[in-house]
Amino acid sequence: MEENGMFVDNPLELTALYGDGIFLITENSGSNFHYTGGGNLGILNVLYYDQRGIPTNASNVLNKLMGAVKIQGKNLSSADYSVINAADVLADDRLAEIIADYQPKAVILWSDEWISPQPAPAFYSESLFTDVRFLRCHSLQSIVADEDRKRECWVSIKRFFGF
Repeated sequence: MEENGMFVDNPLELTALYGDGIFLITENSGSNFHYTGGGNLGILNVLYYDQRGIPTNASNVLNKLMGAVKIQGKNLSSADYSVINAADVLADDRLAEIIADYQPKAVILWSDEWISPQPAPAFYSESLFTDVRFLRCHSLQSIVADEDRKRECWVSIKRFFGF
């Protein structure tokens, strides 16, 4: 393996070269895959938008929701969670691969549709998906447009994070 003109016999040696470690993430050319946030607490939000990036209004709603979450008495910041727009990735049934690649502690899927050969988990009920805590919510657009869904979503998020 050659990296920056240096030969490395063992890929694990790259960790020593680059400090904190390496994360291999498979590329999906032509997809709408877009990742933002710090993910320091291992919280992964998976959105489903048919465009590159995340619409500003969706990002604002999600940041407001996640910013209201309290863990150990402290509100979350964007450094604590990450966000993926995975329209094409989910269409290819790659949700399990995303979870394997990022190894989050908790996943929130924000989508009205369920695209997976596995049975769909119920909305707003915590479940396990590939052995990771998982919460399925309606899309952010649906939640913003429906007061009942707003309340149900917020109650489930508080329960999911235990505050």
